[in-house]
Amino acid sequence: MPVLYGDCVWDRAQTFGILSGDQLVVMLANRLGARRVGLGTNVDGVLDEAGQPLAEWRAGAGLAGVGGSGAVDVTGGMRGKLAELAALQGAEACIFNLTKPEHLEKWLAGAPVGTRIAAREENTP
Repeated sequence: MPVLYGDCVWDRAQTFGILSGDQLVVMLANRLGARRVGLGTNVDGVLDEAGQPLAEWRAGAGLAGVGGSGAVDVTGGMRGKLAELAALQGAEACIFNLTKPEHLEKWLAGAPVGTRIAAREENTP
């Protein structure tokens, strides 16, 4: 199920707030029991501080080694995506470059592409 972007929503505090596409993806995946979640971006995955893509990032590993975004993103950029994906329940996730059409084909076929987001280890807060 494609989720393209978030929106401005009326929240429980009765004010308007931002509901990011990343939050929507995790909520839908958890409620629908998704087995796989792919996040297409404009970079080759989660980049380290030197700008190189990581093969894997483990939920709970922290965000200190993750490079920042060169663009303004009110929902937290890549760090925001990772923070949201840490709440996935039982789904495998991957962040890959969707501007390269072959990456979507690879991900759909189950081939490695971008950065695999590994689930938090059991018994880890």
